[in-house]
Amino acid sequence: MADDTTLAEIQAAYGASCAKYERLADKRLQKSDTIIISGYGCALRVKNDALVVFPGKTHKDQTQDTSILYRGVHTIKHIILLSGKGVVSLDAIKWASEQGIAINIIDGHGNLIQSLAPEHESDASLRRAQYGASDTGLDVSISRELVRVKTEQQIKTLHVVGEMEFARSTFRPYRKSQVLDRTAIARLKDGLDELATIADIGLLRLFEAKLGLIYWNSFVGIPLRWIKGNRKRIPPHWRVVSERSSSLASNRSAMHATNPFHAVVNYAYAILQGQINQELVSQGFDTACGYLHVNQLHRDSLVFDLMECHRSQVDRVVLNMFATHMLSKGEFMRTTDGSVQFNPQFARFIAASCRIPQSDIESSVSWLKGLLIG
Repeated sequence: MADDTTLAEIQAAYGASCAKYERLADKRLQKSDTIIISGYGCALRVKNDALVVFPGKTHKDQTQDTSILYRGVHTIKHIILLSGKGVVSLDAIKWASEQGIAINIIDGHGNLIQSLAPEHESDASLRRAQYGASDTGLDVSISRELVRVKTEQQIKTLHVVGEMEFARSTFRPYRKSQVLDRTAIARLKDGLDELATIADIGLLRLFEAKLGLIYWNSFVGIPLRWIKGNRKRIPPHWRVVSERSSSLASNRSAMHATNPFHAVVNYAYAILQGQINQELVSQGFDTACGYLHVNQLHRDSLVFDLMECHRSQVDRVVLNMFATHMLSKGEFMRTTDGSVQFNPQFARFIAASCRIPQSDIESSVSWLKGLLIG
């Protein structure tokens, strides 16, 4: 932020943004099967055999309404905690599991800390089929299909980008023809034809990365909308969508985003990661055994495999959020390294707005299970 921004101004902007997005998130979640809490000191506890959900503190004027769930009569299926500071009791975990409620915990940087599925299916035949897929060549077929679905979804998203209202910014007008990257779409369609000829996992991974670069480069330069007076007081690289990779990531990945758009995308992907982990575990998969992603210690490669089917679906939801909301400096927290971090209520609004239906993920996981065991 600019040096002439006083502490009082920062606090006022922060409080106003938190209050605004608390209301918007509450409205989004009114008839939802999901509870999202993000405050300092948030907690899940059991009292009198009911689950007590305390939202924690985010800003001075917050009402901090506590939710109480009673066995058999609630409609909640998911609880998302967006905080690294809080309490989840063992009794609460047990209670949620017995009631079919998944718990996902995400920190302030958009990292999935824990994903607790209510069901843990044990299926030895499925896991044997998972491990044996590389012996039959099925791993190549699965990987190719993942890349195909991802690419088709990316093409769909690029068409959607061309129709988005945010592309015609009041600060930097864009015509639809400037935003709809027909060259990128054509190259992705050519990639689909070429994809059918690739029969090596290593080449598939390289090809997927190549197509991804084409896709993300078409976003670069799209203007982000800021409320009047804020645009001149933010870093220049916050005014438009930047390249996907982050200068703060050691491997030039998208982690530790320095651009608001990509920071929101990363946060939404963390939500997606928790959703997919939950579904894979509930259907009996070993989440560490993937195909398109290299199997590594401490990584759930299969989760990242299935995420490829839905990333562009998430991108479209994020794009819609940017098209319908103007940003202000109050949405963002100051960081020492230049990475983008959100105030807790804006993070809560992102989580409420950018989740895709769990039924879509269930269909993808069932598809994979059908390929493996029929």
